[in-house]
Parts: sequence; structure tokens; C-alpha cells
Amino acid sequence: MCGIVGSWGGERIDEALLEDAVRRMRHRGPDGAGVFLDASSNLGFGHARLAIQDLSERGAQPMTSSSGRYTCVFNGEIYNHLDLRNELGRSGAPAFRGTSDTETLLAAIEAWGVKEAVGRLDGMFAIGVWDTKRGELHLIRDRLGLKPLYVGRVNGRLVFASDLASIHAFGAPPAVSFSALAAYFRYACVPGNECIYEGFTKVEAATFHSYRAPNQEPAIHRYW
Repeated sequence: MCGIVGSWGGERIDEALLEDAVRRMRHRGPDGAGVFLDASSNLGFGHARLAIQDLSERGAQPMTSSSGRYTCVFNGEIYNHLDLRNELGRSGAPAFRGTSDTETLLAAIEAWGVKEAVGRLDGMFAIGVWDTKRGELHLIRDRLGLKPLYVGRVNGRLVFASDLASIHAFGAPPAVSFSALAAYFRYACVPGNECIYEGFTKVEAATFHSYRAPNQEPAIHRYW
């Protein structure tokens, strides 16, 4: 199941804040926890791990690509990752360190770019990817929206998470969205890309959002 969280911009972020955000969703991943901090960009990732593939530390997250360009947090499973891994190996990609689908994901992004790599994934996933070279954040959701991925702003920060509880680490809980609440009472769910919190949305299924700055609106790409 795992849990992912990230923050970009706003007040200076530190590891203690990210660790608090991860603790709040520890029920999603009791097998490990990790954080990544890019202090120069004031960006941080956190991950609560449910270890299924590659139980060793080589499968721990946040994970950085072999070149150091990309770092990701990933919740879900890529069903065709072994096929992708074999293809990457034949094309001369660097040797893999472990056996996780997270490492395959990063190698695919490094070899083919975000758009092509994501279009070739067969699975269910919510992914945050930081491109150090371009200073760009990508938030990616699977084709049918099986994995949740919420995004919004808290106290000047761009915040994303797979569990709304972790958002509370960055400030007081946002106000409830009355339109989302009305939809919940009508449909017994919050449909579409709405979120129960005002100012937050879900990343829509089969899309990824690309942010060039934390205070700017994203470019939204539909890949399926």
C-alpha cells in the first residue's frame, strides 16, 4: 500500500517536518520510512514503506536514479516492470542495484523521459518525481485512478500526499469543501478530481502534472 508525501516552497522545510508527515501515514507502510531533502530548492519527499518487492534496503524510498538526476516516491505496483527492465537492459541502461519496480521506474524515466515512460507503465500507482536538472516536479496517477494522490497548497507550500492525514503536518487542516461534502452525501464518495478539503484536488486519473515552480499552476498531460 505504501504512503507518499512531498512539499515544495513556502517556509524552509527540514527533515523533522517530513518525518512527522510520514509518521501520520505510517499505517500505510509499517516496514520502513524515509525522507529526501533538496535544501537548495526547498523540496522534500517522504515515504512510508510496505515492502513487497525487494525487501532489502535496495528497495527503500525515496529513491534516486543512477545518474542522480531523478528522485521519486512511489505508491503502487508496476505489473510489467520485468519486461521494461529487460528492455532497458538490452538498450544499454546501467546495471540495476536491486529488484524493485521503483528502480525500474526511475531507469525508464531516465532512458525515455517522463511522458514516454509513464505511457508504457501497466499498473496502479501514485508517483512524485523530482527532476533536479530541470527543477521540475511531476505528480503522476495511474490510468484508472486506483491509487489516491491529492495536491494543494498549505501556508505557501505546494503539498501532495497519498493520505490526507499527512497534510496536517504542514499546518492546520484545510477547511472542508462543501461541494465535495454534498457529493459525498449524494454518492457515498467524493467523485472525479474533487477533494474533501478546500483548495485541494486529486490528480486526475491517467494524467500527470508538471510544476516548474511551487507557486505556479501545473502543465497537465493526459497520457491515456
